[in-house]
Amino acid sequence: MRVAFRFGILVWVLVALLAGCAVRARVREAVPPVMALRPVGGPAEGVPAEVVPLLVDGVAVTLFLPVGWEASSERLAIHFHTSPEFALGEHRRAGYRFPLVAVMLGSGSARYRAPFLDGTLFPHLVAAVEVQLRKRGLAGAAVREIDVSSFSAGYGAVRELVGQPLGRRLIQRIVLSDSLYAGLSRGADGKGPRVVQADQIDCWAPFAREAVMGRTTFVLTHSQIHTPSYASTPECGLALVSALGLTMRPVVDGSGEWPILGRCDAGRFHVWSYGGTNANAHLVHPRTLAEVWQAVDRAEGRR
Repeated sequence: MRVAFRFGILVWVLVALLAGCAVRARVREAVPPVMALRPVGGPAEGVPAEVVPLLVDGVAVTLFLPVGWEASSERLAIHFHTSPEFALGEHRRAGYRFPLVAVMLGSGSARYRAPFLDGTLFPHLVAAVEVQLRKRGLAGAAVREIDVSSFSAGYGAVRELVGQPLGRRLIQRIVLSDSLYAGLSRGADGKGPRVVQADQIDCWAPFAREAVMGRTTFVLTHSQIHTPSYASTPECGLALVSALGLTMRPVVDGSGEWPILGRCDAGRFHVWSYGGTNANAHLVHPRTLAEVWQAVDRAEGRR
C-alpha cells in the first residue's frame, strides 16, 4: 500500500512538471518594442464604441464597448490613470474589441489606492459591467478574465487588486507602464544606500511567480527617472526581480531616443528597462502600451 501511494505521488509530480514545461514551451521570447512618443489623437481617435459612464460606490469610471465586443464579452480590460479616450485609443490600436473600463482619479497613487482598500469596490465594479453587458442582450454575460494596466500613479489601485480574492481569481495580465513605486525603508534622507520597502514589493510577488510559471502575465516597462523621496520604477523593478531570485541582463541597443538598456524575462514575467530621465521618457510608456500588449500577445501565441 505504501509503495503504491509513493508511486502515485511520483506520477502526480511528473504530470505536474510536464504540464508546467508544456505551458512554458508555448511562450516564445517576447520582443520589447521601440519606445516612440507618438502624437495623441482626438477624442477616442474616432474609434467606434459605445460610451457608458458608470458610478460605482461613488467612483466614476467609463465603460467602453467597442464595435464587436459581444464576441469576447467574457474578457475585460481595466486601465488606471490616463484620460479614458486615450485608454480606448491604445486598446483599439492593439486590435482589441473586448470591453474596457477606464479609471481616471487624478494625481497621486493614494487616490487610486484608497477606493480599493476595503475590497468591495472591485467586485462591485465587475458586477456593474456584467449588468451593462446583460442589458445589451447577453443574458448570461459574465467576466471570466481581466487584463489590468496602469500608468504612473495608477499602480496604487493595481497593488490592492493583486491581493484581493477576486483579483487573484480573475486577473490574468498586468502591464505597468512606468508605474511601480514604493517607499524607502532607508536612504530617503540621502544618507547611505537606498533600500526599497520590502512589503511594498513582496505584495506583487505571488502574481509575479504565477507569471514566471506561465499561468499569468506580468510586464513592467520603466524609465530611469530618479525619485528622491521614494523608490523609483527602476529601483522597484530591480527589487522585484531580486525577490523572485532572477537577474536583469544588459541589452546593447541604440534604437530610438529611449533605448532598452536591460531586461528580465522568465516565462510570462517581463521587466524591460528603457533609457530616459525627462518628462517625455515617462510619457512615452503609455503611448507605447499597444505595442507592449502586442509583443506579449505574439510571444504567448494570442496572435
